Amino acid sequence: MSISQVANISINAIYTTVPKLRMDNLNDKYIENEQGEKILNSTGIRYRHIAVEETSADLCFDAAQKLISQNNIDKENIEFLVFVSQTPDYVLPASATILQNRLGLKTSVAAFDVNMGCSGYVYGLSVISSLLSTSMNSNAQALLLVGDTISKLCDPKDTATYPLFGDAGSATLLAKSNTDGNIVFDLNSDGSGCEAIKVEQGGFKSINENAQKSLYLNGMDVFSFGITTVPRAIKTFLLSQNVAVEDLDYLIFHQANKFMNEKIRKKI
Repeated sequence: MSISQVANISINAIYTTVPKLRMDNLNDKYIENEQGEKILNSTGIRYRHIAVEETSADLCFDAAQKLISQNNIDKENIEFLVFVSQTPDYVLPASATILQNRLGLKTSVAAFDVNMGCSGYVYGLSVISSLLSTSMNSNAQALLLVGDTISKLCDPKDTATYPLFGDAGSATLLAKSNTDGNIVFDLNSDGSGCEAIKVEQGGFKSINENAQKSLYLNGMDVFSFGITTVPRAIKTFLLSQNVAVEDLDYLIFHQANKFMNEKIRKKI
């Protein structure tokens, strides 16, 4: 386990933005009727919001704008901006610096990208809360922007990925707090499963015409990992914090598959 703790940091607001286009798995030209029903029954997914012209940064920008305006945030107090995505606008420059400028934040803001997928929000929260805790400004705030447009990587003919992925962007405002609350993280990594979810093209290891352009997902490997490693990790973490499962009101998983969520729930 890699357990860390950040003290005196609060999450003050969260906003999300989804694209206007909404696809229906029960009425999609790439999904047969019986197949759509099967997907709905097993995963619980019917509707997906799909980005056409919007990028991940666009969706996060919209969420951040609404968060700032509707909460009367003084942008002078924003000291950090972290953008977490696996579908950034460009290979370079970093989308975070572009978002800093688009949002009209001061140039002294520390802004950078983090390339993470399923665990991206938690990793981003860990990084930005740790940075915020070191700020000399007692009124310091930070923006965590997390979003992806994974649908742009999905092949409509691939029923293992196409019906499952939608697009969205989020903005989370963090601030220094005088409360005694702590945010505790248990961050883990296992690169041995790197072949289970992969896009070959776009990196510098596979610069050739035969590189895989669309998202590849090995559903059985992901399923096996989800129902074995995840429950075990949760139990170990709760034990380390002297917290019983019965003490929790919610367990929120980054997993869209209803069947897998039920399996994980039963195991813990």
